[in-house]
Amino acid sequence: MLAVLLPVRRPPRNRLTIEDNALRLHLGVWDRLYCCRSDVVVATADVEGVTVSPRRLVAASGMRLPGTAIPGLMRAGSYGRGSARDFWNVRRADSLLVIQLRPGAAYRRLVLEVTDPTTTARDLRPALGAYTGALT
Repeated sequence: MLAVLLPVRRPPRNRLTIEDNALRLHLGVWDRLYCCRSDVVVATADVEGVTVSPRRLVAASGMRLPGTAIPGLMRAGSYGRGSARDFWNVRRADSLLVIQLRPGAAYRRLVLEVTDPTTTARDLRPALGAYTGALT
């Protein structure tokens, strides 16, 4: 059990690429275990935009279906249902990368911890756009 919990202290290994009109979120080995899924792929046409937000401003609601939650340590996996379904892979970061998706996509948004969210958002915006709406 300890071997499964030790990697929780490390930041998630979220890597984003854009290939063939699709945004691909590559998850690290442990992240796949905690999120209960493999990589996430979203059509670039389904992305409304990218933003960086303080964690306290990103509402963390919805039932975990499936995923892992350890209060104060981790929120990983799918949360919510229907049009309010979010994908999270965050440990303790204060600043998060949020990729807002259009209605009808598999998720409402992807909420991710990355090493440098500001630089990552700047690099993704030419292909995905900037999100200027409210994070609900």
